[in-house]
Amino acid sequence: IFPNPERLKYVRNNVALPVPGFVLGFCSSLVHLTVVSHEMIAGYFVLALLRDHGIVNLSTGDIAAYNTEVFFSVATSAAMFVALAFWLFVLIDPLLMFPASEIFPKDFSEHKCRTLLFSASFGPTDPSKQWQRGMMWMMRYLHTYCPLLLVIDAAILPHEVCLWKHEVAAGLIFTISYLAWNLFCWWLLRTPPYPLQKKVFDSGVLNAVGFYMAAVVFVLALACFCRLLRADAGAISTGSFLLAFLGVVWMTIGMPPFKAALARRCGVDLASAAMSAEVEMKDTTNGHDAGKLD
Repeated sequence: IFPNPERLKYVRNNVALPVPGFVLGFCSSLVHLTVVSHEMIAGYFVLALLRDHGIVNLSTGDIAAYNTEVFFSVATSAAMFVALAFWLFVLIDPLLMFPASEIFPKDFSEHKCRTLLFSASFGPTDPSKQWQRGMMWMMRYLHTYCPLLLVIDAAILPHEVCLWKHEVAAGLIFTISYLAWNLFCWWLLRTPPYPLQKKVFDSGVLNAVGFYMAAVVFVLALACFCRLLRADAGAISTGSFLLAFLGVVWMTIGMPPFKAALARRCGVDLASAAMSAEVEMKDTTNGHDAGKLD
């Protein structure tokens, strides 16, 4: 398995511009929204710690404190988008999110790659393959635990609710900026950041434009939803938190009791995969035992 699935793999001699290697490395490391969101979350909590310990003065009513809350709004919206979009598309088809050709050997069939990735995302079907469990926890850390930290923070700690126009404008600027960055990295590295983007692009320009416009609208809708988390209305705030928290956790574990049905929909038979893994593990064990006898 490729050592860092969050770093985009590219061909050094096939890039669009002859720029230094560190520039290409920077682009490949920060092209995914997951990584950008992770750094935003880390940045916010570092700032919050400095504020809480009096190292950085962010007094209520101060412009810096206000801008921090606007940033928190954008970071929470981006984090929720990462969580919902990633798990939704992995449930539809893991190959939309993971570049199988860069992860598995070339002789692996598409069906085998899809089965391994689905199992690694929602729970390993083969206990003997430690990479599946490691990848599952890594995906949960990046796409569930980190985003939910901001959701919990928004729900239980006091936050200033900023003006609608400021939060929406900040969310719109961030979304358009990230899309521009994403497409620039695609052009520079000559590699689509996500397989899903290549499929959308190949389906036609109108479909691609519609897809990205829908993504922008979804982020803005999440900005409005995240505003409810910080609203000073107990029932609405609590209901919004439970909806966000439980919804993301449910998707993370494969949306039981529909997990098997969703797996079959994308061509994965979890029962057969588990049985094959068990047979393979028995064969390996028998081989080891025979070797000991020899």
